[in-house]
Amino acid sequence: MTHYGNAFAQKAWAIAVPPESKSVGVEDPAERIPIRVDVEGTIARDVFWLDRAELEHVLDSLPTARDYELKDSGEFRMRRLILEAYGRLASAFGATR
Repeated sequence: MTHYGNAFAQKAWAIAVPPESKSVGVEDPAERIPIRVDVEGTIARDVFWLDRAELEHVLDSLPTARDYELKDSGEFRMRRLILEAYGRLASAFGATR
């Protein structure tokens, strides 16, 4: 990620980070999942204003992701987790738009 961030620094969009620096982001894939699903749920609800049925339709239109996860774990886990995050948002902040 440092290389990616420093590419932005070359354009003066960010501050360069020395290559030996520890990343400020979450790098462990297991730790990233809850963050990712919360971001996905938030974007679906508050940026694109999708209701749950529309979000389900979008997630169901990702056959490559679905097939990969089904083969790997027997479940389309990200779909379930994103819908759960969406539901938490709807409960916490009121009805969908």
